[in-house]
Order: sequence, then structure tokens, then C-alpha cells
Amino acid sequence: MIPQTTCSSDNARRLVLLSRRASKIPTMCKTVSGRPVKYKEWMEGSQQKLDQAVSAVRNKQLSIRKAAQQFGIPHSTLHDHVSGKVNPGATGHCRYLSDREEEELALFLKKSAEIGYPRTRKDAILLAQAIVEVKGLDVQVTEGWWERFRGRHPSLILRKGEPLSQR
Repeated sequence: MIPQTTCSSDNARRLVLLSRRASKIPTMCKTVSGRPVKYKEWMEGSQQKLDQAVSAVRNKQLSIRKAAQQFGIPHSTLHDHVSGKVNPGATGHCRYLSDREEEELALFLKKSAEIGYPRTRKDAILLAQAIVEVKGLDVQVTEGWWERFRGRHPSLILRKGEPLSQR
């Protein structure tokens, strides 16, 4: 039964129902200050729980689903760790270039622009690919690498050139 509210609108009743449903949602799915909990925030301090859940499943003490519920871990995350799809302790992307190589590439791109020969995103990716090939790595440098590279070097800015004059 829906409790009586001072506002008789359907919206108020819907809000009451939604708040009741929200209280039944597991803690890991709730929102914090009006936004969903991010994966990294969930993972903080949860590595020990994850390790315990994985060992419980591997020792056949619990099923994956029951361990996920008991330890408050997403089912898919636990399944990935138990099946070996995720390497324990592995985080993020492998960096193709060292910090020094990235600094030199960023400096080259800046100096090229200063002397009047700005490089494009494609040029930067091709330069990085050439460095990777010289290092002997068998990887393809992609747009995703460029976005992460720009995130590490926020002073690099792409601008579109404008003609000085038209006749």
C-alpha cells in the first residue's frame, strides 16, 4: 500500500515507489550524491574481498553467484577473475613508449609547431608507430593511444590552421 502524501499527484506516488525500490538495490549499485558509483570507487578496498571470493569459488565452497552476493562483488567481475579472463594485479594499458620517449615526442611536436610546421594527430601516431617498431614491439598505435597521450601531455593542443588572406 502506498502511503498517503500531502501532494496528491501521481509524480509524488511514483517517487515514493522509486525510493522503496532504490532501498532494495544492492549497495554496490546505489548512487553517491546523485551519480552512479564508478568501478574504481567500488574497487577501493575491495581487493581483499575479491581475493576471498575467488578462493571460495576455486575451493568449491561457494558458487560464483552466491560468492558474488555474499562478498558484494559484481557477478561478471567475479566470473572474469575465476575463469582467468582477468590477470590478477594487471591494471590499465601497457605503455608503448617510456616517459622519456613520450617527453621527447611531445617536445618535437611543440617545436615543429613553433617553427611553422605543425604536425597532425596522424603524424604523431605514425611517429609513435615508428618508435614502437624500432623497439621491436608488435603492436598497432591507435587513436586510443593518442587520446591517452594527450591526457598525459595536456599542453598539446590541436588547432585547425586558417589562411592568412584570400585573393
